[in-house]
Amino acid sequence: MLGLLVERGFTVTTGVLNIGDIDWETAKHLGLEMTEEAPFSDISDRSYRENLEMIQRADACVLVSIPFGRGNLKNLEAVSLARAWGKPVLLVEEQAIEERDFTGGEAVRRYNQLKEQGAVVLQDGAAVPDVLAGLLQARI
Repeated sequence: MLGLLVERGFTVTTGVLNIGDIDWETAKHLGLEMTEEAPFSDISDRSYRENLEMIQRADACVLVSIPFGRGNLKNLEAVSLARAWGKPVLLVEEQAIEERDFTGGEAVRRYNQLKEQGAVVLQDGAAVPDVLAGLLQARI
């Protein structure tokens, strides 16, 4: 997803990525601005603030189909703030949120709130660049 967006000419930043994971390695390789967190660690207050600062500068927010545990629920909170700030939010739902929720239902609740707030749901991540371009063009 990151490479696809870069190839299509988007300026891409990432949310909180754990140092050493595959998304972190990809973002490093692409030279992207990112917020880093120690491996297997909860999102710290520092990382959360950095993430929010990047979201505030962003034109839109894309949440890919990742699993959620207690340690990364702050990512859903940050995306919810992006939506509250009026930014377009795309949710890539290649796997149902219920299958990715390891929080006892909290991630499902927050994710469904994003849908209620008007986030755009996509079943295929390959559609993100075209949908994102259309949403951003419509805002001009």
